[in-house]
Amino acid sequence: MNKNQSQRIHRIPPCPAYDFAGTEIWLTEMAEKGWFLAEDGFFCGIATFERGQPQTVKYRLEATQTMQNLWSDHNGEPDREQVELFEQYSWKYIAKREHFYIFRSLDPSAREPNTDPEVHALALNSVKKRQWIAVILSIFLLVVYPLAATRGCPLWAAVSVGARWAAVWILFAALVLFGEIRAFISLKRTQISLSSEGVIFQNTLTRRRVFAFFAQKTAKFIAIVALIGTILPMWMNSVTGDDKLPLADYRGEIPFATIADFAGEGYSDYTMTMTGLTPDFNAIEKRSDLLAPCNIDYVEHANVKTADGYTIDGGLYVNYYELQGENTARLLVKELYRYDKINHNIDEILSLDLPADRVVAFIDRIHFPTVIIQKGNIVVRAYFYQTTEFYSVPIEDWAEILCERISHKN
Repeated sequence: MNKNQSQRIHRIPPCPAYDFAGTEIWLTEMAEKGWFLAEDGFFCGIATFERGQPQTVKYRLEATQTMQNLWSDHNGEPDREQVELFEQYSWKYIAKREHFYIFRSLDPSAREPNTDPEVHALALNSVKKRQWIAVILSIFLLVVYPLAATRGCPLWAAVSVGARWAAVWILFAALVLFGEIRAFISLKRTQISLSSEGVIFQNTLTRRRVFAFFAQKTAKFIAIVALIGTILPMWMNSVTGDDKLPLADYRGEIPFATIADFAGEGYSDYTMTMTGLTPDFNAIEKRSDLLAPCNIDYVEHANVKTADGYTIDGGLYVNYYELQGENTARLLVKELYRYDKINHNIDEILSLDLPADRVVAFIDRIHFPTVIIQKGNIVVRAYFYQTTEFYSVPIEDWAEILCERISHKN
């Protein structure tokens, strides 16, 4: 190869790194076309080739026996003894692709650098163990941790963030897990072939396999882009509060009772309090998607006088969910209660007789009375804390008013 007159091209490999037999075939075919893998020619999964005279070249991939990275003893490269040993048999170290070192020989008669299948199988076993760790880590990060973070409430999490975000996350997690498990199975299959038959299972690069590989990579890339495209606007809106509309500016219908309703007929002197302290106070956020055609987060801080002259002062927090069906609503009630039970250390369970399909009421550790109500396909979770010293509306009364205002929309 004349490096002075060489040209360079970049190619995405047509097979995963664990398919080292397929990688060897691909590199050999590229050499027959006059393209040779450059030294240190793999970066971020892309291979760099240099132009040369077409010829038959042999490539071999050797499994790394230990975890290799920039902080290891040899900066992720094979140790000098291994390189010198391979050079004795006309094999030159070229590059590293994930857990495999790539060697090349221009001598068609060069002997194989590793003729002992047991030694090869032992090195491959180290890679297989690391791949199994990757499988376990992926399951933890993509399945166990999200479930733990949501306290085992996947439906509530999906409704809160939106069906689109949940679907994209599930697709991304499934693709990552599928790839990691598939890599482990392939490595195990190859190791068994080495141990039992003394040969590597040849994973030929058929068009079907190449298409499946690129389809999987494309799907994962699309999922990552979609994930970023959904998370970024959500994060920006949570910081800026752009999705929240001040209650004073809201002109739509509120499908549940508010503090003014708790005061009853003839109330007066209604005043919002704590306005402007944060974007959340005295604001409403309304969303709609496949799981919940109507999803409202409502926060109201106000004081008002009843017709009897008593002052009601406090904060009302309401989560309103209009779901696709009653079964989904029942499951959401269970998850909301489970989340509150774990997060808020419920002190007292209350028994309320309300005209609803299901009612869960309790007082949490900071003495906030909370009620979860299901009416058909509608679920409302609300807590109302009051700051007046001489008068407060009992939870039995305000929960009943709240329940009466909920319309069954099934």
